[in-house]
Amino acid sequence: MKLTHAILVMALASVSSTAFAQNALERFSQPGAVRLDQTAKNPVPTKGPALIQFWASWCVGCRKNMDMVLESNKEQGIPFVMVSLDEDPAAARNYLQRAGASSDQLQSLTLVDTKQEIATALKITTVPTLLFIDRDGKIAARIVGHTTPAEIKSMQRSIVSH
Repeated sequence: MKLTHAILVMALASVSSTAFAQNALERFSQPGAVRLDQTAKNPVPTKGPALIQFWASWCVGCRKNMDMVLESNKEQGIPFVMVSLDEDPAAARNYLQRAGASSDQLQSLTLVDTKQEIATALKITTVPTLLFIDRDGKIAARIVGHTTPAEIKSMQRSIVSH
Protein backbone atom coordinates (compact mmCIF):
# COMPACT_ATOMS: atom_id res chain seq x y z
CA MET A 1 0.00 0.00 0.00
CA LYS A 2 1.41 3.36 -0.92
CA LEU A 3 1.57 6.16 1.60
CA THR A 4 -0.87 8.23 -0.46
CA HIS A 5 -3.33 5.34 -0.26
CA ALA A 6 -2.89 5.24 3.53
CA ILE A 7 -3.58 8.97 3.74
CA LEU A 8 -6.73 8.43 1.69
CA VAL A 9 -7.75 5.68 4.10
CA MET A 10 -7.18 8.10 6.96
CA ALA A 11 -9.33 10.76 5.30
CA LEU A 12 -12.09 8.26 4.62
CA ALA A 13 -12.03 7.11 8.23
CA SER A 14 -13.06 10.57 9.35
CA VAL A 15 -16.30 10.34 7.38
CA SER A 16 -19.27 10.21 9.74
CA SER A 17 -20.32 6.65 10.55
CA THR A 18 -21.73 5.00 13.66
CA ALA A 19 -18.62 2.85 14.16
CA PHE A 20 -16.32 5.84 13.72
CA ALA A 21 -18.33 8.31 15.78
CA GLN A 22 -18.35 6.25 18.95
CA ASN A 23 -15.40 5.64 21.20
CA ALA A 24 -13.79 2.59 19.59
CA LEU A 25 -11.99 1.65 22.81
CA GLU A 26 -15.32 1.11 24.59
CA ARG A 27 -15.78 -1.95 22.37
CA PHE A 28 -13.18 -3.87 24.38
CA SER A 29 -15.64 -4.39 27.22
CA GLN A 30 -17.80 -6.71 25.06
CA PRO A 31 -18.67 -10.02 26.79
CA GLY A 32 -16.88 -12.04 24.08
CA ALA A 33 -13.55 -10.25 24.60
CA VAL A 34 -11.18 -12.57 26.45
CA ARG A 35 -7.79 -11.32 27.64
CA LEU A 36 -5.09 -13.91 26.92
CA ASP A 37 -2.95 -12.91 29.87
CA GLN A 38 -5.20 -12.17 32.84
CA THR A 39 -2.18 -11.05 34.90
CA ALA A 40 -0.93 -8.52 32.35
CA LYS A 41 0.09 -5.19 33.82
CA ASN A 42 -0.80 -3.30 30.65
CA PRO A 43 -4.51 -2.59 30.86
CA VAL A 44 -6.52 -2.15 27.70
CA PRO A 45 -6.50 1.60 27.01
CA THR A 46 -9.73 3.45 27.72
CA LYS A 47 -8.71 6.61 25.90
CA GLY A 48 -6.57 7.42 22.90
CA PRO A 49 -4.30 7.65 21.21
CA ALA A 50 -3.96 3.91 20.66
CA LEU A 51 -3.14 1.34 18.00
CA ILE A 52 -5.31 -1.73 17.49
CA GLN A 53 -4.08 -4.64 15.38
CA PHE A 54 -6.72 -7.18 14.30
CA TRP A 55 -5.35 -10.60 13.36
CA ALA A 56 -6.15 -14.34 13.39
CA SER A 57 -4.14 -17.49 13.96
CA TRP A 58 -4.85 -18.69 10.41
CA CYS A 59 -3.40 -15.46 8.93
CA VAL A 60 0.16 -16.24 7.89
CA GLY A 61 1.09 -12.61 7.19
CA CYS A 62 -0.38 -11.23 10.42
CA ARG A 63 2.75 -12.19 12.37
CA LYS A 64 4.91 -9.95 10.16
CA ASN A 65 2.50 -7.05 10.71
CA MET A 66 2.56 -7.58 14.50
CA ASP A 67 6.34 -7.42 14.57
CA MET A 68 6.38 -4.34 12.35
CA VAL A 69 3.86 -2.47 14.51
CA LEU A 70 5.71 -3.38 17.72
CA GLU A 71 9.04 -2.24 16.27
CA SER A 72 7.62 0.93 14.71
CA ASN A 73 5.83 1.84 17.92
CA LYS A 74 8.90 1.69 20.19
CA GLU A 75 9.70 5.31 19.44
CA GLN A 76 6.16 6.69 19.92
CA GLY A 77 5.10 4.34 22.73
CA ILE A 78 1.41 4.62 21.85
CA PRO A 79 -0.71 2.06 23.75
CA PHE A 80 -1.06 -1.01 21.54
CA VAL A 81 -3.69 -3.76 21.66
CA MET A 82 -3.93 -6.81 19.46
CA VAL A 83 -7.33 -8.38 18.86
CA SER A 84 -7.46 -11.95 17.65
CA LEU A 85 -10.54 -12.94 15.68
CA ASP A 86 -10.16 -16.59 16.70
CA GLU A 87 -13.17 -18.18 18.38
CA ASP A 88 -10.91 -20.23 20.63
CA PRO A 89 -8.39 -18.38 22.83
CA ALA A 90 -6.15 -21.49 22.74
CA ALA A 91 -5.62 -21.03 18.98
CA ALA A 92 -4.48 -17.45 19.53
CA ARG A 93 -2.25 -18.46 22.46
CA ASN A 94 -0.61 -21.27 20.45
CA TYR A 95 0.02 -18.93 17.51
CA LEU A 96 1.70 -16.39 19.78
CA GLN A 97 3.75 -19.00 21.63
CA ARG A 98 5.34 -19.92 18.32
CA ALA A 99 6.55 -16.30 18.22
CA GLY A 100 9.36 -17.27 20.56
CA ALA A 101 11.06 -14.52 22.56
CA SER A 102 8.28 -11.96 22.16
CA SER A 103 5.52 -14.44 23.05
CA ASP A 104 4.87 -13.14 26.58
CA GLN A 105 4.81 -9.52 25.43
CA LEU A 106 2.40 -10.34 22.60
CA GLN A 107 0.10 -12.31 24.89
CA SER A 108 -0.05 -9.43 27.37
CA LEU A 109 -1.27 -7.17 24.56
CA THR A 110 -3.90 -9.57 23.16
CA LEU A 111 -7.65 -9.82 23.47
CA VAL A 112 -9.54 -12.59 21.71
CA ASP A 113 -12.82 -11.49 20.14
CA THR A 114 -14.46 -14.92 20.55
CA LYS A 115 -17.88 -13.77 19.38
CA GLN A 116 -16.65 -11.31 16.71
CA GLU A 117 -18.49 -8.49 18.51
CA ILE A 118 -15.61 -6.01 18.46
CA ALA A 119 -14.82 -6.79 14.82
CA THR A 120 -18.45 -6.41 13.79
CA ALA A 121 -18.90 -3.13 15.68
CA LEU A 122 -15.74 -1.66 14.15
CA LYS A 123 -16.44 -3.06 10.67
CA ILE A 124 -13.36 -5.29 10.53
CA THR A 125 -13.70 -7.70 7.60
CA THR A 126 -10.07 -8.45 6.74
CA VAL A 127 -6.95 -9.32 8.70
CA PRO A 128 -4.55 -7.85 9.30
CA THR A 129 -6.25 -4.53 9.94
CA LEU A 130 -4.54 -1.79 11.91
CA LEU A 131 -6.63 0.98 13.49
CA PHE A 132 -5.24 4.29 14.67
CA ILE A 133 -7.34 5.72 17.49
CA ASP A 134 -7.21 9.45 18.20
CA ARG A 135 -7.24 11.19 21.60
CA ASP A 136 -11.06 11.13 21.63
CA GLY A 137 -11.12 7.36 21.16
CA LYS A 138 -12.37 7.63 17.59
CA ILE A 139 -10.93 5.81 14.60
CA ALA A 140 -8.63 8.30 12.88
CA ALA A 141 -7.32 5.86 10.28
CA ARG A 142 -7.27 2.22 9.28
CA ILE A 143 -4.84 0.24 7.21
CA VAL A 144 -6.32 -2.93 5.77
CA GLY A 145 -3.81 -5.57 4.77
CA HIS A 146 -0.08 -5.40 5.09
CA THR A 147 1.70 -2.15 5.77
CA THR A 148 5.16 -0.65 6.00
CA PRO A 149 7.05 0.98 8.87
CA ALA A 150 6.88 4.34 7.04
CA GLU A 151 3.08 4.16 6.84
CA ILE A 152 2.80 3.22 10.50
CA LYS A 153 5.07 6.05 11.63
CA SER A 154 3.23 8.57 9.45
CA MET A 155 -0.11 7.58 10.94
CA GLN A 156 1.29 7.61 14.48
CA ARG A 157 2.60 11.13 14.07
CA SER A 158 -0.75 12.19 12.69
CA ILE A 159 -2.82 10.87 15.61
CA VAL A 160 -0.39 12.09 18.25
CA SER A 161 -0.33 15.61 16.83
CA HIS A 162 -4.13 15.98 16.75
